[in-house]
Amino acid sequence: MTQQGPRIFLCHAKEDKPRVRELYRQLKTAGYHPWLDEEDLLPGQDWDLEIRRAIRSSKLFLACLSKASIDKRGYVQKELKMGLDELDQMPEGKIYLIPVRLEECKVPDRLESRHWVDLFAPDGFEKLKRALDFELDPRPPTPIEPELILIPAGEFLMGSDPGRDKDTQDREQPQHRLHLPDYYIAKTPVTNAQYAAFVEVSFRDPPSHWMDWKPPPGKENHPVVNVSGHDADAYCQWLASITGKPYRLPSEAEWEKAARGTDGRIYPWGDKQPDKRRCNYSRNVGGTTSVGQYSSQGDSPYGCVDMAGNVWEWTLSVYKRYPYGLNDGREAPETSGRRVLRGGAFNGSGRRVRCAYRGRNNPVDRDLYIGFRLVIAPSYASDRGSAAAAPQERQQ
Repeated sequence: MTQQGPRIFLCHAKEDKPRVRELYRQLKTAGYHPWLDEEDLLPGQDWDLEIRRAIRSSKLFLACLSKASIDKRGYVQKELKMGLDELDQMPEGKIYLIPVRLEECKVPDRLESRHWVDLFAPDGFEKLKRALDFELDPRPPTPIEPELILIPAGEFLMGSDPGRDKDTQDREQPQHRLHLPDYYIAKTPVTNAQYAAFVEVSFRDPPSHWMDWKPPPGKENHPVVNVSGHDADAYCQWLASITGKPYRLPSEAEWEKAARGTDGRIYPWGDKQPDKRRCNYSRNVGGTTSVGQYSSQGDSPYGCVDMAGNVWEWTLSVYKRYPYGLNDGREAPETSGRRVLRGGAFNGSGRRVRCAYRGRNNPVDRDLYIGFRLVIAPSYASDRGSAAAAPQERQQ
């Protein structure tokens, strides 16, 4: 990074000048080209005019946030308000804004939709450098797309029949028929390697058990774990933005049909009890396994793998009682609550790897036994009744 690179504007309140001055020095030492009024304004220059010029000529806008810079109404300090008002008038993509928290404080409403950096965290400056480097010298993202399987339109049996399944629970009843349109589902859960591509080019933290932003060695083909429901949503949105395909998490109905087919079978392979040859459960191996390791005997009727055991999988659905309704709001973006988990995990019992078993968890939680898989399907926000958009390679 050379001193002649694009300018970085440091927007801040005057009360935070000492901390922002230190940030300015850190950036200069690291080879960036920041702009700070007390360092870069020349005698006789008009303060307001030069601030606006500096913002317009910058590539990056760092909004330095603290308790002093924010009150209950929003922005207090003139420079912060001036900077953001100026930014709002610029063409999209002209300048990239990064909120930088100098201390614990509430992020203003105008910036809540953006991911921010906590500069006071031990690795705060390193995270900021990653974002700066990507925006100043962006590398093309290299997503690893999943292999997709078509699930044909039609009815299937959802839920459990206590006359057929002795482990039936109240939350799985009543068993009922449900019609779904065509959709595509990933053959496997998202792997560490696939998620690593997202971490590399995004501004989201990696799973907490990774070291140096990389998955555990030798587990690149294991399902990613320690990701929240919101992390999974962010991955879907990123992959959709890169590929132009409407990736998202499956609803619990889409997940269940892909796992058991149309005949109401108890497990992906039929009604026969699970064993160590069919799936990773009940601590068979003490942790996750490579995706597809049990595909010879554990696949679903459509050829999906690891839909019993290995890791729990996030769905789009907020937990509600049955019968399941396509229009009852459980997948609506504004609906909050615990989300349904499906599939069981390596540390769960055989009862929990049944196709109809419904787990649930808060979407902010992360665990070493929860991952996710993807679908390409109609959006629950708008075109629920339309046919699913097919992947490009299937349209040829």
